[in-house]
Amino acid sequence: MRSATFALVALMLWLAVAASTPAADDKDDAKQIQGTWVVDPDVYKDVKDKEVVKEMKAVRVVIAGDSITFKHPPGNEEKGSFRLEPSKKLKQIDLLGDMGNVQAQGIYELEKDHLKLCWDRQFKDRGRPTKFAHAKEGNDPFLLILIREKK
Repeated sequence: MRSATFALVALMLWLAVAASTPAADDKDDAKQIQGTWVVDPDVYKDVKDKEVVKEMKAVRVVIAGDSITFKHPPGNEEKGSFRLEPSKKLKQIDLLGDMGNVQAQGIYELEKDHLKLCWDRQFKDRGRPTKFAHAKEGNDPFLLILIREKK
């Protein structure tokens, strides 16, 4: 009888620890995503237009704390904040405006020095993207495939 009680207590402790794991994942992704990111060169390796390639090479996504800055030519910057939800099957990111309101809903994939971001500003009509894809026409959903900038 004692071994059954011990097993039950051990199971309850294990479940309590397992339930707290997503918070650790939240912090891991929030920590790992920090830094400066550039467009993965594989994205534009077949692009013939030298101006487009030049522009893509100049794009930077800077993540510091909960702030995100998109820097793109010619000298434009878009700043905001973000919120991660890594516990979902497709990890979620919300891009937030100045007042903390959701400006775009997206998904992300983070593996060491590779980051995929896909978001849709029209989320109120279409919802969050369900796959990593770029719109064939228009701007939404928008896909960025990034690598960590080498120093």
